[in-house]
Amino acid sequence: MALQCATIVLLFSLVFLSVQVQGSKREVLPKVHEEINYMGQILDCDDFHTTDNSGTWCNCPFLFCTGSQDCSNMGGLMCGVVNNDYDYMNIQDEDCDCQYLG
Repeated sequence: MALQCATIVLLFSLVFLSVQVQGSKREVLPKVHEEINYMGQILDCDDFHTTDNSGTWCNCPFLFCTGSQDCSNMGGLMCGVVNNDYDYMNIQDEDCDCQYLG
């Protein structure tokens, strides 16, 4: 009986995990730069050009690495490029703005 219960719990766990993995969607956007200098810090754009369902990808470095004008996530965060004439090797805080909506 205990073995059957353990087997059932294991099966439900595997089904739950497989549904979560299938529901995850990742999209890799092309990079317009290999690296950027964001507020004095050199960032590798390999780390900032992939989207996913979690929404953690939406930020200013993502916008500058991909050349996107804006992004938003399920949590209500929206970021946008404010200065289209930015220097990608000298990006300042005022070149991008992020706000939580709602």
